[in-house]
Order: sequence, then structure tokens, then C-alpha cells
Amino acid sequence: MEKNNPSKKLTLLALVLFVILTVINVFWIITMYIPYCGYSYSLADVENNYPTLVTEKQEGEYVFVISEAPYLGYDDFLKVAIKTGSDAKGFVISDLFVYPNIWGDYEYFVGCTENDDYFFMIEIDDLGNFIPNDENDTEFNNKAQQILKENHSDVMQFLKIAKDCWGLEAKHDLVMGIKGLVNGQPFFTLITTAIFICFFCLIISVFIWLLKYKIPFQKYAGEMDAVNGIAEFDFKRIVGDYEFYMSSPRFLRNDGFLMIQKHQFSADRISLIIYPRKKETTYFVFINDSKCLVRKADKIKLEYIKGKVICGDKLVLENNEKIEDLIIQSSLFWGVK
Repeated sequence: MEKNNPSKKLTLLALVLFVILTVINVFWIITMYIPYCGYSYSLADVENNYPTLVTEKQEGEYVFVISEAPYLGYDDFLKVAIKTGSDAKGFVISDLFVYPNIWGDYEYFVGCTENDDYFFMIEIDDLGNFIPNDENDTEFNNKAQQILKENHSDVMQFLKIAKDCWGLEAKHDLVMGIKGLVNGQPFFTLITTAIFICFFCLIISVFIWLLKYKIPFQKYAGEMDAVNGIAEFDFKRIVGDYEFYMSSPRFLRNDGFLMIQKHQFSADRISLIIYPRKKETTYFVFINDSKCLVRKADKIKLEYIKGKVICGDKLVLENNEKIEDLIIQSSLFWGVK
């Protein structure tokens, strides 16, 4: 068997890249797509124009805007705005921008216009307190604090309206997103999403199984030869008087095992079954029979401690030396400890 098989390496690399891409997509769906389904759903009677990335609705003097990021993007925001006259003078609070984060670290910016001409943004916390972007920019900081102080009631009203509409709580956003996804999306979209999630879980399970069980177990194949026609074994090797077999773990299982027996056939040939484990290797013995499948055989469990077989079963006691010999040979061939 070739130890360095290029096709297997390319297959593993492709699988790793696919899993990484799948994880990125699922992370984006959870942190971006699903919450924004909830934000749109929170605007009662609004018509969701998916896959249009901007949803807008006016209620009274306020306009609610949902700007959703494109695929795998995060340049998204929510906005509550109020229409101002074209002749507005001085500083006027016209918008509240919200940049959500399902982990709870939201960012809030007050949009301010000066004489209906110059527009700038002031960062605040969820209590309306000013958050300076540059501590050394005293001129802007003083102006921003003064604006917030003079328009405190308007700022708090914007915050209240935004929270009443969208919740703006990490857990709430995700719950509302799921509700919005279920109630606001076509049936085909729901089925597609469910299939995608199930497929993702399967891919992750296969990836973990490969890394944790399948690939590490392949080291026991060593220079063994691949075999066909023996249902339970993938590899076989005859060395001197001994036959060595290896059966890889079945799909999504940790049931791979090794088997060793004497090459000369006899009606009562002893076979040793080994389940290598990181913590403790498990040994079983049974009388090999051409009609008996290893996985279904009536096997006897034993312990091998400090070079001695420990078991009170009659079969083991009668064949103690043979079993110890098989264990020693398996250790020499596979390095099993």
C-alpha cells in the first residue's frame, strides 16, 4: 500500500476547504441572515422584497430602514429617520443608525445635519451617552456633547422607537430571526435552509470522524496489502507463521479493529481481536471458524497487564501461551500498546 497517496491528500484538502467554506456560510447565516429576517418581520405589514437588500417602511413621521449586507458581507445597519424641512437651521438630529451584533455589542450613531447641508454622525451608547472616536479632537467632542445635550429627548425617543421595533437584544434578535424566517419566507426557502443545515451537520460529523477515527486508524495498515472479497477486512499481511488483518472503522463509527492468528489452519485456531484506543487497548479472543464473522463472534474479553494475560475463562487459560504470543506479535507488527 502506498503511504503517500496524492489523490487521498487532494481529497482530504478538498474536504477541509469545503468544511471551512460551509462553516463560514453557516456562521454568516446565524449572525447575519437569520437576525435580519427578524428585523424585517418586526416591521408589521411590511413587504419583504428578498433578495432585495433594503427594506423600508414609513410610520407617521418616522421612516424605518433595514439595509442588509450582501452575501457573506457585514456592512449592514438599521436606521430610524425623521423627515426634516429643507429650511431647517442649526443642528438637527435626523437619524439613528444601529449596527447590530447578535453577541450583544451594538453600535449606535446619531445622524446630525447642520443647516440642512452638512451631515455627520455621533457615536452613542444605548443610554444616549456620547462615545468619542478621538479623545484628542476636543473641538468635535465638545460640539457633539453640546448637540446631544440640547437634543437629549429626541435622541432618547429615537432609541426607544428602535428598541420597540427591533428589540435590539442579542437573544431576542436571533429568536425573532427564526420566527421571521419561518413566517416570512417561502416554503421552498425553509426546506432549502433545513436541508442545508442537515447537510452541514453531516459534513461536520464526517470531518470529525475522519480526523478522529478513520485517518488515525490507517496507520496500522503500514505495509499491509489491500484485500478484496473478505467482507470484514480491508488489509491483510502474512508474515512468517502469522496472519495480520485490519478492518477500518465503518462510516461514522469507531469500530475499527485488528486481528492476528496463526497462518496454519486448524479447527480450533485461536484468533486475537484488538481494538486500539488511546486510553486503553481492548483484547478479545475467539475460536476462528470459517463460518463465523468476527463482528458477530462470541468473543472473550481479557486484560493484558505487565506482559501477562489476565482472564478466568477456560478457553483463555487453556491457550494462555498462544494468546500471549499473539499479543507480542501484534505489538511487534503494529506497535499496539
